[in-house]
Amino acid sequence: MIIELTLQSRGGVGKTIVSAILTQYFQLLNRSLFCIDADILNPNFSKFKNLNAELFTLGMDTSNDDWKQLILRAEDINSEHLIIDIPSSLYIPIWSQLTKGRALANLNHEVRFHYLFINTEIDENGLSKIVDNFLAEPIVVWIHHNLNETKTRELLSNKYGINKFIYLSKRYDLKKIFTNHLTFKEIIKSSTLSIYTKQNIILMLRELYQQMEEAGL
Repeated sequence: MIIELTLQSRGGVGKTIVSAILTQYFQLLNRSLFCIDADILNPNFSKFKNLNAELFTLGMDTSNDDWKQLILRAEDINSEHLIIDIPSSLYIPIWSQLTKGRALANLNHEVRFHYLFINTEIDENGLSKIVDNFLAEPIVVWIHHNLNETKTRELLSNKYGINKFIYLSKRYDLKKIFTNHLTFKEIIKSSTLSIYTKQNIILMLRELYQQMEEAGL
């Protein structure tokens, strides 16, 4: 099982969007999933009804019963992926636990980090910490449309050895698409959208999923 951790120290930057995209991509591939919304104060991931994400109080200690229960439940249903949407409010305490006592190794499963890269000056520091502490773990960088894709890829590849990237083009407008917590399938089937809009979403999905395939997801 692969534990998919979506991380960013700031709120409102698109972590839930990444979790929602990951879930729909793996559903398309018929992967078995267990999805967790760890944001009990402002849950969004679990509002996507067709993604079946559960609201779960994640403890601050990765060795405590909450984490063990989570892993066991995912194992019981033979999940290939455990997707955890981690809120910014838990970033520091969870990060602290992940970097102490080889907590990830204690989980006995592969962990894949998904890191949103939005501002070079701010987010490069956070990414460097992940690389320094978890060099052996796969890291996928999701590049925000505010940044130049080519330059950002080159910077992170040359400086940190990152080779898995997904670029969130501005024309995707994912926040607007997910405003009502509907999946891509639900949106495309909606009777309120024009054929032109639906065709654009389908083309966007092809591009997005191709990037995910190239990133080895």
